[in-house]
Amino acid sequence: MGDHYGGHAEDYAKHRPTYPEELFETILAHCPLKETVWDCGTGNGQVAVRLAEDFQKVFASDISSLQLEHATPHSRISYHCCRADDSPFESSSMDLVTVATAVHWFDLEAFFQEADRVLRPGGLLFVWTYGRSIVGPGPVADVVGRLSDEILGEDWPPGIEWVDRQYLDLPFPYPDLPLGPVDFPLHWSKADLLGWIDTWSAVRRHRARTGRDPLTDFREELNAAWPVANGGPTTVQFPLYIRGGKKKARHTPG
Repeated sequence: MGDHYGGHAEDYAKHRPTYPEELFETILAHCPLKETVWDCGTGNGQVAVRLAEDFQKVFASDISSLQLEHATPHSRISYHCCRADDSPFESSSMDLVTVATAVHWFDLEAFFQEADRVLRPGGLLFVWTYGRSIVGPGPVADVVGRLSDEILGEDWPPGIEWVDRQYLDLPFPYPDLPLGPVDFPLHWSKADLLGWIDTWSAVRRHRARTGRDPLTDFREELNAAWPVANGGPTTVQFPLYIRGGKKKARHTPG
C-alpha cells in the first residue's frame, strides 16, 4: 500500500473519469439501509460525493493527505487520512463499504478484515475498477494498450495484476452477489484521454526511472488513430470490473 497519486493530486482531480450512474444504481439496488457508508481510497472524494446523495452520512478516507486537500467538501461527508486497514471507524457501524479503483493497491487480507470489522451484520462491500487501457474505439485502444503493456510494463506497481485479471480471482471475503456487466462510455476529446493517461502512476515512474517522457511518441500515434478531426470528442469505452458481497447477518435464535 502506498500513495501512488498524491504527487499529482490536482491533475488527478481534473482528469480521472466519472463513474456511470448505472454503477451506483446497481450498488444501491442491493443496499436497503442507507444511513452510513465508508468510501475507502476516496482520492478527491468523487465517489463519496455521489454516495452523499443517498446516504445520511459518508465517511471517506485516503492514505494521501495531498489527495484529500483536493477533495470536494460536502455537509454529509467526513474525510479522514488513514490507512485502508487501520480506520478510526466503530465496529459494526457501516451499511456499505466501497472502494473505487484502489483495492488492488491495498494489503488485501488486512483491508478485508478491517472492512468486515466496520460493516454491520448484513452490510455490503463493493469494489470495482476500470482497466488500465480502454476497449474502444478500436484503433485508439490498440495505441493505448501498447503504451500500457509494452512501454510502461515494468513501471506499474505491484497490484496491477489484479486489474489485468479483471478482479476475477481477487480473494473476496464474501459470497459474490449476481452482478451483470456495467456499461462505461465517456464522451471524451483526445485531450481528455491524454489528461487521464498522464495521471497514470506508471507514466510518472517511467519519467523518474528513464528521464524520458513516454507520451512524446504516443501523442503522434494517438493523433493518427483518433477518429474525429482536430481531436474532437468521441465515445471512449472503458471496461469496468465489479465485485460485491454481503456480510453474514447476525443469527437471531427463534
